[in-house]
Amino acid sequence: MTSIEIRPLVQEDLPALARCHERVFGAAEAHAEETLAWGTCAVPAGPRAFVAQADGRIVGAYLGRAQATWIGGELRAMVQSVDSMIDPEYRAGLKRPGLFVNLARAYFDEYGVRGEDLVHYGWPLEKAWRIGERFLEYRLLREELVLVREVGASVSRPPGVERLEEFGPDLKWLWDRCATSFGAAAVRDAAWARWRFLDHPTNIYTPLGLRDDDGHLRGMCVMREGAWAWPGAAAVCDWLVPDTEPEVFSALEAAACAHAREQGAERLVILVPCWSDAFARFQACGWRVQPSPYRCVARSFDKRFDLAWLRQRWWTTLADSDLA
Repeated sequence: MTSIEIRPLVQEDLPALARCHERVFGAAEAHAEETLAWGTCAVPAGPRAFVAQADGRIVGAYLGRAQATWIGGELRAMVQSVDSMIDPEYRAGLKRPGLFVNLARAYFDEYGVRGEDLVHYGWPLEKAWRIGERFLEYRLLREELVLVREVGASVSRPPGVERLEEFGPDLKWLWDRCATSFGAAAVRDAAWARWRFLDHPTNIYTPLGLRDDDGHLRGMCVMREGAWAWPGAAAVCDWLVPDTEPEVFSALEAAACAHAREQGAERLVILVPCWSDAFARFQACGWRVQPSPYRCVARSFDKRFDLAWLRQRWWTTLADSDLA
C-alpha cells in the first residue's frame, strides 16, 4: 500500500498543490499557484496549511488563513478554514475516517491542540460540515443573517469620502478606537489590509475612507467589485466606524450606496454581528435583515472563549471570510 506522509506545507509544495487543486476541482474552478501562495505563505499572521503526499504527489491539503485577533485583552490567532481537498483516488465516505479526517486532525493538533491558535472557524459546504461535526469537533456558531439595502437612483457620494489608494498607521489607530466596542476582533492594520484587499490575486476591492481635518482616518468601508455569490448586489466587505461617531457612519453608508450605484448594482449586502451597534444602525438607515445560505462553524481551543462567548462578542465582517 502506498505510504502517505502528512506534514505542514512548505513553499516548494505550491506547484504540486496547484496541480492537486486542479485534479479535485477541475480546471475552471482551480486556484492558480499565485492564489494559493497568497492564501498560505503570504498571510501576515503566518501560514496554516497541511498537505498529504504520496508517490511524490500532493494528494490532499487542509488550508487555513490566520488573523491576529485581539480577544479578552490578549493578542491571539484565529484561523479560518478556507480550502480542503483530497485527490479522488484517496477519498473515503462518511462511514469511517479517511485521509481527509486524518489530515484535518493533524492540522488541528499542530496549530490548535498543541499550538497557540485560539479558534478555528469557517463557512463550510454541507458535506464538509457533516464530516467536521462528526469527526473534527466542529460546532455551529450561528446561521448568518445579512443586511440588504436597495440602491436608490438619486444617491451621490458625500463630500470628504475618498478612495484609499494605500493604508498607513492611521488604520490601526482607527481600529483601536473601534475595538473598545468588541470583545474579540481581527486586528485591522496596514499590513493586514494591504494583503487582504490590495494584494489579492483575483478579487478587486475599493476601500473608501473619511478623514478629519488633520488627515487622520475616521472611518473606512471596503467594497468588493464585480460579481460574487449574490447576483445584482454589491458587497460591503469591511466596515470600521467607531460607535460614537454617527456622522461618519452616515457619510460612509451614503458613499457605499453611491459607489454601488456607480457600479450598476441594484442592492447592497453587508455582514455585521447581530449584537453590534452597527447592526441596529444599518436598519435605521433602511437596511433589512435577511437570511443567508451561510453557516458559521467553529472549534475553540480555550474554554474561556467558548462558542456562547463568541456569539455575543466577536466582531466579524465578510473580510474575515473568503465569501467576498
